Amino acid sequence: MRDPYKIILVGPGAVGQAVLREVIRLPEFELVGVLGFRSRKDGLDVGELLGREPVGVRVTTDKEAILDIEADCVIWCGYFPMPHVVEEMDKLVIKMLESGKNVVTPVIYHYPHIHEEGYARKFEDACRKGNSCLHGSGENPGFWLSRVAMTLTGLCNDVEKIQVDEYYDMAHTGYEKMWNAAGYGVSVEEAKKNVAFHEAWKRYYFFEELNLASVSLYGKPLDKFEFRTDNHLTEEGFELSRAKGHNFDMVFPKGSVKAQTHHFHGYVDGEPKLNCSSKWFFTLEQSPFGDKDCVWDIEIEGKPCSVKSSIAVQASFKDNLVFAPGDDTNPCYYATAVPCLQAVPVVCAHEPGIVYPSVFASSAPDLRLLESRKSIVG
Repeated sequence: MRDPYKIILVGPGAVGQAVLREVIRLPEFELVGVLGFRSRKDGLDVGELLGREPVGVRVTTDKEAILDIEADCVIWCGYFPMPHVVEEMDKLVIKMLESGKNVVTPVIYHYPHIHEEGYARKFEDACRKGNSCLHGSGENPGFWLSRVAMTLTGLCNDVEKIQVDEYYDMAHTGYEKMWNAAGYGVSVEEAKKNVAFHEAWKRYYFFEELNLASVSLYGKPLDKFEFRTDNHLTEEGFELSRAKGHNFDMVFPKGSVKAQTHHFHGYVDGEPKLNCSSKWFFTLEQSPFGDKDCVWDIEIEGKPCSVKSSIAVQASFKDNLVFAPGDDTNPCYYATAVPCLQAVPVVCAHEPGIVYPSVFASSAPDLRLLESRKSIVG
């Protein structure tokens, strides 16, 4: 048995802390470094950050110091891929790859090859230089469509359409300032000004993943990608508060946006064949979507049969626990962290380059292509 994989964590926020808890818990991993982006975290022992005993590794905001640490893999959870920060992230990731560190991230790089000529090549060159790999992972995108739904297409020889719907209570995440900026708790007019998130979604996230699925299923990129948001308004105002057990304080005035449905459509041959939606709300009591939370519905229309599945995530179904005792980590954060951690051994053993997800069975434009497939686009 090999020694534990040496892990560096970038971005010790909500998802990053879920990664840290598992890295510390599992003997397969050894935490050797943490890069943060906020001065208030600089110098903190990771145990202090997690509300537990010290672990002997401190957060640093020094990027060069992180590059000097010997590690098998970097798990990057920092940044949302806003257009103004991606260039900075690209540069640092390339330096990490060139230094011999594999990089796994739920943030971006789900399908770099779909972008302009030369974009993916700069990462491939860095991987060859450092004998390293880059892999986009995570939960949504990264898991439900490109791994679960694609595996379910193993029951269909022809796939006419895929729909993946996510239901997620955001009251367990974030803070008021962030969600106001994302269009919640404000008027529809204010919500429509949130162009930064929209631009990120149009270029990365589901744009990449739906193109990845299209190449896998139909042998070509999308003809067209469409994104839109439906806003759901409060009939009466309500508040979230720490005093009532919520993660943050937030006010939703009457007539403000209390929930949103983000629609992502991928067109192939003029038809919207690959579709995802994220239905985000604040508390089940205020949800316009019923009683679903941390749920993903997958429906595949195909031949000779179609497939439908609904999957939920929580700390324990046996004990009916949404959160584990003594751990208020959102189960969706763990659902994002775990695929990244399980990708580490695969990525570290892979030949240098960009690594795409693999599944046991997947539909293909021609079934003879499955003979040599190493990933869903290989």
